Amino acid sequence: MRVDPLYYLTVLAAAVSLVLSGSLSWAQQCGDLDDSGAIVTTDALLVLRRAVGQPVELVCPAVGLPRTGQSTCYDTAGAVVACAGTEQDGQVRAGKVRKFTNNGDGTITDRATGLMWEAKCDGTSCDALHDKDTTYTQDQAFTAHVAMLNSTSFAGHSDWRVPNVTELQSVVSYETVSPSTYGVFDTCAADCEVTGCSCTASSDFWSSTSFSSFANNALVVNFDNGFVFFGVKSSLRRVRAVRGDAAVVEGCGNGVLEAGEDCDFADLDGETCATQGLYGDGLACTPGTCVFDTSGCSATRYEDTGLGTVIDHQTGLEWEKKQNLDGTSVNCPGGISCGDPHDADNRYARCIGPADCNAVDGSVFTDFIGALNRCEDDGSRPVTGVTGGFAGHCDWRLPDIVELQTLIDVSAPGCGSGFGGPPCIDPIFGDTATGFEGYWSATPSSTFTNGAWYVSFAGPVTSSLQQRVSNYVRAVRVFE
Repeated sequence: MRVDPLYYLTVLAAAVSLVLSGSLSWAQQCGDLDDSGAIVTTDALLVLRRAVGQPVELVCPAVGLPRTGQSTCYDTAGAVVACAGTEQDGQVRAGKVRKFTNNGDGTITDRATGLMWEAKCDGTSCDALHDKDTTYTQDQAFTAHVAMLNSTSFAGHSDWRVPNVTELQSVVSYETVSPSTYGVFDTCAADCEVTGCSCTASSDFWSSTSFSSFANNALVVNFDNGFVFFGVKSSLRRVRAVRGDAAVVEGCGNGVLEAGEDCDFADLDGETCATQGLYGDGLACTPGTCVFDTSGCSATRYEDTGLGTVIDHQTGLEWEKKQNLDGTSVNCPGGISCGDPHDADNRYARCIGPADCNAVDGSVFTDFIGALNRCEDDGSRPVTGVTGGFAGHCDWRLPDIVELQTLIDVSAPGCGSGFGGPPCIDPIFGDTATGFEGYWSATPSSTFTNGAWYVSFAGPVTSSLQQRVSNYVRAVRVFE
């Protein structure tokens, strides 16, 4: 097939134009756009195709966070709807594309997080240690299950551990139910060894995360539907071991380390800001000296911007702060008076489709997110020190359930005291409600399709609720 030389000239001209205009920031910021595992020419071609008008979607993933797995959108009645324009998780799809590798030795590697997971098996050919139905108290999860894996160097490794709740939730797929996980963890056969299949019970799994206020409880993830709750440590539940550092994603380049070097250009020897006791994803190697450059890291996880937002340097997300404004009103379009969107007491419904909503302060997407993203300078919503969108940005959205769960801090004083008690979140985020209602996510439920996932910072608990019901909200955006 002969290709018109004009095509190549057009592509070349577009490339030059992109470089001169700085429009290649997509490739610079996001790198592996096609998720091939490396930054290669196909990533640049995606940018070029988008630049010359082809319908190519470029997704810049949230730093360090995997996607939720949810790609379906539902209206308030639970019917499937097209995702375009809904602002639900299925439209936004923030985070890294999920890709797993079954290593064939009883382990599964998650390319989005860098974690290696123990596989499970079933039947008479399955060793009880790896049997999907073997249960343990939380103490036995450490002293019996993980200890045996390490003493026998399972799959050639002796650093297995019980996952924390964030790690365990990372293998929940919010698109599927019974079990609520990805296909690589659900290839079970009636009788198979751990090297030949991968099974997941639709049941509860222990995490290593305990409450600061109630030491006899630990957080549990249910893999029938994805719910997260607390359980008494003496109860019997399943466990899936993990190894690796969740801060390490995809590996670190092709340089060769030599004696006396911390790093060698792109090769950081597996080190990250986190392993240096810092936050962020900007660890680099100083050319010529081969020592770590930590100027791209942050000494603290959270940073108050002074504009009503908090930057999380661990996840790369910027969050809205809340405050108790006791019903303070602001002027909204059309000359009407409406609640200040930053009031911690405001509650909104996720109204999509049928207007059968119990919306106390309006709709999440139109009245809340719409107010933050009012980018024209119409003077209807004054914001101190900035013009246009809230804190100078017009890309605020509702967080997905993975993003929202990163705010849970079980070490917060009084965490787990119940409704009305101290919230399980860092105080830097301002006032956080701990009433019966929780905080909405953008992720709809696949178990109850007329509902959506939320996080209660009183528990903390992750559950789902009908979309027509009003819940609290906190907006998020990707920080540049």
